[in-house]
Amino acid sequence: MRDEGIEKLAVPLRQRPALETLFFQNAGIADKGLASLFFKLGEVEFKQLKELYFELNQIGDAGCALLVSVLDSGKLPAVEVVGVGANPATNAAQQAVNEAVERATQRRDALAASGQAA
Repeated sequence: MRDEGIEKLAVPLRQRPALETLFFQNAGIADKGLASLFFKLGEVEFKQLKELYFELNQIGDAGCALLVSVLDSGKLPAVEVVGVGANPATNAAQQAVNEAVERATQRRDALAASGQAA
């Protein structure tokens, strides 16, 4: 697939609001392709997305930082799992993604406990 493929799929994928899983393992995706997928997310795009799998690609620290930023922004409110293992990113960058997923989960749980929608 590589970056060019995910760039072509980005818009059609964003137009599927009920999408819950993206599985792009071993697809040759690097930071540029990842950025195209999450570039300028709107209010309804990927709101039901729960699982993202990007293992065995070419994602580096910049791609992990992008994922952290998107997760911390609250633009992926339903996300429960983001797999970025077996990429060139450092262990620290991959751990930062895991921690951002945990923060997103805590934010979602707090909203649910207060009776507010995510």
